[in-house]
Formats: sequence, C-alpha cells, structure tokens
Amino acid sequence: DGQEWNFLLTGVRMGVKVDKNLVEKLVQTVDWIDEKRANDFTNLSFLPRFSDICDSLLDTSNVESQELWRAAYDSPTPQTAAFPKPYDTLSEFSRLCVIRCLRPDKLIP
Repeated sequence: DGQEWNFLLTGVRMGVKVDKNLVEKLVQTVDWIDEKRANDFTNLSFLPRFSDICDSLLDTSNVESQELWRAAYDSPTPQTAAFPKPYDTLSEFSRLCVIRCLRPDKLIP
C-alpha cells in the first residue's frame, strides 16, 4: 500500500494536521507513550487500516489490550510480539508501520 510505504519512510501523512488534543491525551493516558510516539501513532491513525489504533491505545478498560501493547513496547523483539485485536492479523509490512511508532529504534540501527 502506497500510503503505508510513505508513512514507513516519513512518519507523516501528507496534507493532514495532527490532532494536538489527541497527542496530549495519549501522553497523559498511556504511561509509556511520549510526545514523539503520540505524534507518530496519531499520524498512523489517518491510514484506513489504523483508524482505531489510538482508541485501542487509550482504551484503559480493555486490560488485555493494554497488556499486549505494553508487552510489545517492552519486548526486546517487538517485531514478533503479539498485538491486540484487530492489529494481531496485520501483514508483516503493516506491522512495520506500528513498530515505527512503538519502537523506532528497532527499524533504524
């Protein structure tokens, strides 16, 4: 997908302004998300396949989902970690877009 390829390379969605309120909410709600990650996840959410990813990260009532996101973040190998539904069935390439947000250190040496 061209949009995902562009996101993977640049981290932005051309022509779209990031919702600063959503960035702030992610930073305040999810203890392991800093402003850079929040911006990246917010940009990723503009892609159709990832439109609900911020909701998934913010859904503190879904303990299993929160544990999976945190475990993937903490994992030394996040590329093989389990993601919560519906992100558990992503293609390898689409997973890279999530890894770019979650743990960019695993994409760039």
